[in-house]
Amino acid sequence: VSRICIGTAQMSGDCDPAELEKLFTHALDRGVNFIDTARNYYGSEEILGRLLKSMRKKFIIATKFSGREFDYDTVKAQICESLKNLRTDYIDLYQIHWPKMKLLGAKTDMLAHDYYDIADTMHRLSREGLIRYAGLSNFRRKHLRNFKADALNLFVSDQVPYSLLWRVYDVDGTAEFCR
Repeated sequence: VSRICIGTAQMSGDCDPAELEKLFTHALDRGVNFIDTARNYYGSEEILGRLLKSMRKKFIIATKFSGREFDYDTVKAQICESLKNLRTDYIDLYQIHWPKMKLLGAKTDMLAHDYYDIADTMHRLSREGLIRYAGLSNFRRKHLRNFKADALNLFVSDQVPYSLLWRVYDVDGTAEFCR
């Protein structure tokens, strides 16, 4: 996995396919083989599926589940859509995009069964060969510490926004917990 990742949050149908192919070929020629996408990134999975069909094995692809229910059937339905969009039969890194958080009017945050469901679902998807690795995205320390040890050993990543100007994940102890 390259240290640099190509993010596709801004990739949309307005992108010129020939230019995108040049971009990805150029990146690959320079050792960048990691791509991050998600189903809710403006159709980027579909664009990547068309673009990478002949180069799929050369890239590590990360995509994400987005939803508020983490049970196996719900996540399985969404990953099947991602697999179809990406024109592949496996995802290298599949991440749960967001934990449940109290939103306006919501009564609950993550509950005990949510942690169980995430771990159980990711284990099952891994055993089925649909994902190579499981990860999280935007989970904070308060969420991570509620997973059982075997679940934490399953996750290889917690993708969070991180910059010198916005250090929320340092302040709340997420970075240290992950170390």
